[in-house]
Amino acid sequence: MFTLKQAIDYVRNLADNNIGVNFDGWYGWQCWDLVAKVMYEATGKVVNGNAIDLLDSAAAQGLDVIQEGPGVIAKAGDIFVMDVPGSPYGHTGIVIEDSDGYTLKTIEQNVDGNWDYLENGGPARYRTRTYTNMVGFIRPDYAAGTETVKSPSGWIEDEKGWWYKNDDGSYPKSKWEQINGSYFRFNDNGYALENTWYQDNEGLWYWLKPGGYMAVGWQNINGKWYFFNNVGEMITGWIQYFDKWYYCTNENGDMVSKEVRKIGDAYYYFNGDGEMLEKASVRVDESGAIHFEE
Repeated sequence: MFTLKQAIDYVRNLADNNIGVNFDGWYGWQCWDLVAKVMYEATGKVVNGNAIDLLDSAAAQGLDVIQEGPGVIAKAGDIFVMDVPGSPYGHTGIVIEDSDGYTLKTIEQNVDGNWDYLENGGPARYRTRTYTNMVGFIRPDYAAGTETVKSPSGWIEDEKGWWYKNDDGSYPKSKWEQINGSYFRFNDNGYALENTWYQDNEGLWYWLKPGGYMAVGWQNINGKWYFFNNVGEMITGWIQYFDKWYYCTNENGDMVSKEVRKIGDAYYYFNGDGEMLEKASVRVDESGAIHFEE
C-alpha cells in the first residue's frame, strides 16, 4: 500500500518525465486514471465514474470525503474534484502540498487542451489552482510510514509567473533577493519581475531582464541603450566606460548617439556608438551639412 510520500513521489515522477498512467487501459491518460491509480495503491479500492462522480463513489466505499466549504483546507495527498463549466465530466487530480488556504499545488492528467483529449488524454502536469469550482476532496487513508513529504524548494512556475520557495517553505515578496549569485526583485505577491522596469522608493530605476535577472552594465532595451551600475541602478549624465565618454539623458536615461548635444554651456558630438568625439575634425560640405570626422 502507498504511504503518503510514496503517492506524492509516484505522481511527481510522472510529471517530471512528461508521462501519465492509463489505469483502466481505455482512452489514454485521462484525469481519472491518475487518481484511480493512487487510490487503488493507497486503499485497495477503485473509484468509478467520471471525475465529477468520484466523491459519491468514494463515499459509497467508506472513504473520507470532504465537501468544499468555508474553512476547508486541502492537505498533501488529497484528491480534489472540481466542476468544469461547460463540461459534464468534471476534473480531478492530486494535491501535492498542504494548501495555504488560497491555492492548491497539484498534479493532474489531461490538462494540455489537445483536440483528442477525450480519446487520448494527456500526461501528468504540475498545476496551481484556487478553490474556485472545487466541489470537494477525498482523503485516502494512506499506509503508515515514517517518511515526511518535503515540499521542493527552488524556482517554481505557475500560471502567474515564477516564484522562489525557500527550504523552510517561505518565499520572498516585496523585496530584492540574491539567489545563486544573481539579484531578483519580487512583487507584493511573491512573483519575480521580468522584462520590465522597476522604480524604488528613492526614484531609482532598475531593469529586470527576461528570467528576472537584475541588469548591470550596458543594456539594449527596446532599441535604446541604458547603463546600470554594479548594484543595478540606472545611471544618467556623463558615464566614463573604459577610456570613452558617453552621455545618458536625464529625462529617460537613454544613451545619446549620432547627434550634437548641448550639455551645460558646451556642445558635444556623439557618434553612432554613443562615444563622445574628442579632437574631431569638422567639415562643411557644399550643401552646408556639417560632418564630424574622427
